[in-house]
Amino acid sequence: MRVFFLRHHLSQGPAAESLALAHAEAYMHILRSLRVGGAFCYVPALPFVEALLPAPGYRCEPIAPPEELLTASRAVIREAAGLDLARASRVLRTA
Repeated sequence: MRVFFLRHHLSQGPAAESLALAHAEAYMHILRSLRVGGAFCYVPALPFVEALLPAPGYRCEPIAPPEELLTASRAVIREAAGLDLARASRVLRTA
């Protein structure tokens, strides 16, 4: 989901906007489904979305990505999709 989320967020046109909105809605659905104290962890980080999270309900923290992602394939994915797998995030539901 995250690869497509970023790609559609950065793309132009009505189809890209529609898909970016669908991914944003899915992301928020996941966050709303968390119990207070629950967490959603993902790679790569989505700073352009995380900055919009409501502070009273969620807290976003950078975390170390799983070791298996820190391999030679990371460079291939970064070049192909423009993603940096060295950045991961954890969003905690606080309220």
